[in-house]
Amino acid sequence: FFFSGVPCSCPSVAELCDRSEYDRLVREIEASGVSGELREFLLLGAVRWVRFRFDRIAAYYQHAPEQVKRLFESQALVILDRDRAVERGLLRLSDRLKKLLGE
Repeated sequence: FFFSGVPCSCPSVAELCDRSEYDRLVREIEASGVSGELREFLLLGAVRWVRFRFDRIAAYYQHAPEQVKRLFESQALVILDRDRAVERGLLRLSDRLKKLLGE
């Protein structure tokens, strides 16, 4: 998602992601009775099922205080600097795209 910079209303934090599948998996893990390291591992795996809504994250970012913006940037919830994102391994540019960008 590319943010256009057009002002928009600020979504609530609850609107920034869909946790429904994550919540279902957590309930399943808790009901299973597994414990210890296996429980922790399964809970970490469940996090992969949180669906981030990047259009809403970008809108929230637009209204956030600077400290919150820095936190969003450090977690790559928004990517403002393509070169830095490539350095951090968040983006990989294909040879074709590099050629189009003149790199």
